Amino acid sequence: MPPPGPSPADQFKLTVDHYVPELNDWLTELPDRRDPLLITYPVPNLLWQALLLFVLRLGSRRELRQERWEGSFHANLDALAATQTPQVAHPDTVNNYLEGLAPEHLQALGQRVVRHLLANKVLNFARVADHFLVAIDGTGFYSTSVRHCPHCLTQRQPSGNLLYYHNVLEAKLVTVNGLAFSLASEFIQNTDPQATKQDCERKAFYRLLPELRRAFPRLPMCLLLDGAFACKEVLDQLKENRCEGIISFKEGSLPRLWAEAQRQVQRRPANRLCHRPDPQTRQDLSWVTDLEHEGRPIHAIFCPETVTQPDQTTTTTHYSWLTTLRPTARQVVRLANEGGRQRWKIENQGFNDQKNGGFELEHGYGTKGHAWQNWYYLLQLAHLLSQLLIKGDLFAKLLRHTAATPAAQRRCRTWTWHRFYGSVKHFITSLRRAWVTACFSPLTQSDFARHIQIRLNTA
Repeated sequence: MPPPGPSPADQFKLTVDHYVPELNDWLTELPDRRDPLLITYPVPNLLWQALLLFVLRLGSRRELRQERWEGSFHANLDALAATQTPQVAHPDTVNNYLEGLAPEHLQALGQRVVRHLLANKVLNFARVADHFLVAIDGTGFYSTSVRHCPHCLTQRQPSGNLLYYHNVLEAKLVTVNGLAFSLASEFIQNTDPQATKQDCERKAFYRLLPELRRAFPRLPMCLLLDGAFACKEVLDQLKENRCEGIISFKEGSLPRLWAEAQRQVQRRPANRLCHRPDPQTRQDLSWVTDLEHEGRPIHAIFCPETVTQPDQTTTTTHYSWLTTLRPTARQVVRLANEGGRQRWKIENQGFNDQKNGGFELEHGYGTKGHAWQNWYYLLQLAHLLSQLLIKGDLFAKLLRHTAATPAAQRRCRTWTWHRFYGSVKHFITSLRRAWVTACFSPLTQSDFARHIQIRLNTA
């Protein structure tokens, strides 16, 4: 039988207080266009309610409207936001505030949180070749059969109906242990009335990268890009904005460069090595330096990976990348496995989790004014806080701290977060239940809470 676990609500508050203790101060600094004499709910209270919608995976404003009346929801919300309110605001009140708030303020808030984590060296373990990995990719997050705004993208469906939709290009800091934090977003939309073609990911990339560099002027970044970005203009942008890049490389998209790289591989047998990540897996890495692509120097890495199944059958998968980082025998394994192959995390830990993991990215939380963009930025911030909560070692430390006897503390050593909860879904269910059944315990205000050190699981 498992020991009685610490309250998930307490775990969330302690995680926020540890990693971003200034968050309420930053929320207070956001502009507020409301009449000061008529304000009942301060901005931190409204935005924490919106963040809880995502953290608790409620899925819609309607569900939040019902949940806000339950048990200790009001008391815990006030404690989290450091406010005193007569009751929990109606979600429409939250949405009305977001409709008039310029979206750049909430994007800057999320970037401020990430800068705080970087300044405190929370993410230093994630460096590869002294660079942080930033995966860039686009996704759709809102579509409708009627025009939402003048800037909608359009697509003619097979049925003949016209679909109106919005896409966004995301830059996420990804790590080998599965973190995916949003650094910057660029909405793909038709803002130029004179344009003859719709906006696209490539055009959005040219807008996104300078904004990303302005937000993080000193951050050493290596961008992880798909094969559509293997062109001179993108390489020029990387150099201009002081970024490195690892780009997916496919034979069919760049046949001449592929053929030249294969010839160079045959001529340089010294640029090869065999790596075994585990007994069943073999990687035969090879690399080529100083290729030329559209007048720019570039390097290439090839990584055929053969996996032996229990029945002794084998499957081989071929990976290859172009990179501005010069591969060597010492670092080519890390560039391949901890670099190029991490791009998929923006799809899995990023978009897939936000669409199918309870955040409901594609749900229209608010469509008028700036609300649709601001809900998107709040979702990104809530996703960041959720990852810090789940990936931290706080649970084990709280379990040992709350054990009644030394013998109980020893028994608790074998109980990890994953063994106790089993899945993220079960943990979120426990968090929702804990949020409304009891107020935060005195533990969240104790000396233990003020001095605890939370470390991220880097496995």
